[in-house]
Amino acid sequence: MAASQTAPPAKRADRSNKPKSSQSAPTKQLRSAETRLKLLNATIDCIEEMGYRETTVARVTSKAGVSVGAYMHHFPTKDQLMADALDHLYEQHMLRFERQVGNIVVSDPQQIEMLLDGLRRIAFSEVFAVANEYLVAQRTDAPLRNHARSLSLKHRLRMRQVYERVFGTDVVQNSRILDVLDGAFSFLLRGLSVVAVGRTVNEIDDAWRLWKGHIVQIIMDELASAERKDGAVG
Repeated sequence: MAASQTAPPAKRADRSNKPKSSQSAPTKQLRSAETRLKLLNATIDCIEEMGYRETTVARVTSKAGVSVGAYMHHFPTKDQLMADALDHLYEQHMLRFERQVGNIVVSDPQQIEMLLDGLRRIAFSEVFAVANEYLVAQRTDAPLRNHARSLSLKHRLRMRQVYERVFGTDVVQNSRILDVLDGAFSFLLRGLSVVAVGRTVNEIDDAWRLWKGHIVQIIMDELASAERKDGAVG
């Protein structure tokens, strides 16, 4: 019988890292960077705890321990703060993902599974708990909708760059691998992360295991096809 507990949240990205300085005493530039980081992290926490609509400048500055004047210095509008907060959160997870897949051997199916599991960790992280708040809010908020589109394009480009480093630019450009990975992340994994609220751990794991096997096979077939094409050209 499946376990009764719902799927646990994935490990959160480390958002506590402070900008580093070579000097012992904090410089003005370092203090400014630390203040900006506090505001970004406080914004993410507020959205997670209260939702997008209830996240106000007053609540963010209070949680960050920062004055409204300091906030205005870094973020002239609330829209900019909200957009930069999501971008910052996504960046932290992408850096961790890049470290995890940096030495993947693409000819090994188990290594491809590692890459896919890395995508799952992002999809089940607080990135998309926060992103889902944005998706709901942007439906009736045109400026936020424009920010969301820009961020989506930026993040897809960043993901493509990672795939090109893993598989090679030529393979990504001349195969279905990009479409397969983009579909696995944008539709399958994000969909699973949404329905996970009402499903058990075993149900989500079983569904992912099934689809992951199909995705790995498609990628391996695409890699084999690309290798045959290279051999024919050579």
